[in-house]
Amino acid sequence: MGQSIKWSRLVATVGLAWGAATVPIPAHATYVLIDTISIPATSANPFNTNPPGQSPNGPFTSYDISFFDDSTGFDYVADRTNASIDVFKAGSGSTPPSFVGQIFSPGLFAGLQGPLPAGTSALSGPDGVVVVNRPGQHQVWAGDAPLGGASNSPLKGFDLTGFPPTLPTTAAISVNTGGNRRVDEGSYDPRDNVLLFANNAEVAPNSPFATLVNASTGAILGKLTAGVPGQLPAGGLEQSVWIGPGAFRFFQNSDTTTGSGTGGIAAIDPTANGGAGAVTHFYDFGTVARAPGVPAITACGPTGLDHQGTLLVVNCGTPGPVIVLDPNANGGNGLIIATFSQLTGGDELWCDPANNRCFVTGLTNGSDPTTRALGVLDFSSATPNLLQLIPTSFGAHAVAVDPITGEVFVPAGGGAANPGSVCPQGCELVFADVVPEPGSLALLATSLAGLAGLAWRRRRSL
Repeated sequence: MGQSIKWSRLVATVGLAWGAATVPIPAHATYVLIDTISIPATSANPFNTNPPGQSPNGPFTSYDISFFDDSTGFDYVADRTNASIDVFKAGSGSTPPSFVGQIFSPGLFAGLQGPLPAGTSALSGPDGVVVVNRPGQHQVWAGDAPLGGASNSPLKGFDLTGFPPTLPTTAAISVNTGGNRRVDEGSYDPRDNVLLFANNAEVAPNSPFATLVNASTGAILGKLTAGVPGQLPAGGLEQSVWIGPGAFRFFQNSDTTTGSGTGGIAAIDPTANGGAGAVTHFYDFGTVARAPGVPAITACGPTGLDHQGTLLVVNCGTPGPVIVLDPNANGGNGLIIATFSQLTGGDELWCDPANNRCFVTGLTNGSDPTTRALGVLDFSSATPNLLQLIPTSFGAHAVAVDPITGEVFVPAGGGAANPGSVCPQGCELVFADVVPEPGSLALLATSLAGLAGLAWRRRRSL
């Protein structure tokens, strides 16, 4: 994709107001902003100012997690401002990336709840999103929040078999998780066709919990509750990820207050206890072994989580670094092989197996919310390194990547709540590696066969 970008687009990118950014960019940096995509307001947008009957015009201000479906080339963003899931399409050849549509109907999602303009995340939805794409089963799942404080936090599954061209406007499956706050982030086990979603913000009498769900039927298979002996450590829950061969486990971020109190990751076997699931190991960041030269982890509230091969990459949010953990080292007790302190306060991260890179959101100055950036971690050598820090925009905390084009999708907020946004009304930022580094050409060649197969599958699914 990068080599096909017209010079006019590249010149326009250079002309954007990135020169004022204070983020240092190494000489070998290659990612640049190639596009900004506007997001239409729905009738649920609370900032609409037009009279009834006229098109709404409220900005895109609040959103949660995004998910890229590499089989079809579509990016799904949980849009709380518009009470919708926004869908974008990756570029193809000379065709730039674009907005496709929204999964929306009045009352479908909780939308932005709580005091405006920011609202309250735990009461708003949609939140976490996950795409399931296998023969005969194509869905997007989204966590939502209950209205009025009811204990019926819903996890909703939408049938995508008719998309393209038609996006659904009703949920095909709705799972009552029994929570009193939002269903947040999740992940998918394709081997067992099981979803794991966390209710991270429960209030008394509930505690945070994770729910295992059959992705075909919506049946609840089991729950693991924080603070219950034999289940999850006490504390909040954030992103999870599934690793197949070499682990066959869910890995669940835990903002635990137990043990060292620095947070950690729970490994979950979804087949244990007759399919109800069980924690098989807990990696406590305060006590797990570290490679020589890696500093001690004194604080980590883990948020984003993905994997590069069998390595787990953890975004510690605020405070804390980005952590790279080998869960199989030391006889399965784990080893922290690297940390990166250049970014803090982040949320989602996304790893691209096609180029051995992970993209991490965060702040370059944890006390200054205007220093949002995207870190690019390179795993092509034995020791991962920070390749680039890319300025983004106020509030940008989600990211997803297309392994075919290499395009990186980052939602950016707008409106009065997000001063200094690149897009005053909010938008989707798209970055790309426009000129591959010479050292990456061999990696590109070795990845070509696999990418060709994935591209063929994508063409067949459209």
